[in-house]
Amino acid sequence: MRNQLICTLIVAACSFFAIGCDKDDDYDRQNEETAKVSVLLQVGTWKITRYKDNGTDRTALWSGYVFKFDSGNVLRATLGATTSTGSWSITADDDRTNDLDLNLFFANATDLRSINEEWDIINYNENRIEVADDYGDVDEDLLVFEKQ
Repeated sequence: MRNQLICTLIVAACSFFAIGCDKDDDYDRQNEETAKVSVLLQVGTWKITRYKDNGTDRTALWSGYVFKFDSGNVLRATLGATTSTGSWSITADDDRTNDLDLNLFFANATDLRSINEEWDIINYNENRIEVADDYGDVDEDLLVFEKQ
């Protein structure tokens, strides 16, 4: 009886540590991916090469804009001689390891508010990042930044 109790406690302890370690590994992967995308965005300047709003292509509205993702989560959007300042961040969903979000926010620039969103990152590399809201739906929002 005593051996059975000891075995049960050992199995329970091992299960507890295995589950705990797995969550830590997921958390570490999330932090690594979040940091990777953050660093990637801060290199160079970016332009919008595709913007779909509620399923309608509105890419032409962004012609001429240049975006700079600065440190301290400062986002600068420049059109000609006018620069508007907003904020950006990369966040990860605690429950899913590969669910990263690009959060964009411009408070004062009304032209830029249409991209204020918690965008799901659907694909990225060093020269391009694709983000979406309601991805796959008929009325999806899709935003693509490409490095200049």
